[in-house]
Amino acid sequence: MKEFKKNFSENLKNYRQENDFSQEIAAENMGISTVFLSELECCKKLPSCAMLVRLYRHMGYDYIPLTPDSEDGAYRELLTIISKNPEISDALLAVAKNLIKE
Repeated sequence: MKEFKKNFSENLKNYRQENDFSQEIAAENMGISTVFLSELECCKKLPSCAMLVRLYRHMGYDYIPLTPDSEDGAYRELLTIISKNPEISDALLAVAKNLIKE
């Protein structure tokens, strides 16, 4: 979990800084609170899988950078979500395809 949180945090912060957004503006654009964004960037919190997909899509990713052997179990969780939530399966399928490539 620690590695995944760190990578997500760095991706989020890099996105915000590359676009020259303050935390307030970035949070507003993403539809989350400034406090939550700060907690994400400081590795204090991790969003739900649905929120994770939404945030990565907002940052321009069409996948979530994970590996099947991630220690955090996110890979298994995403596969479970794909099977239980067909309405978000396209976004999560992109995640799975990326995982298979690696």
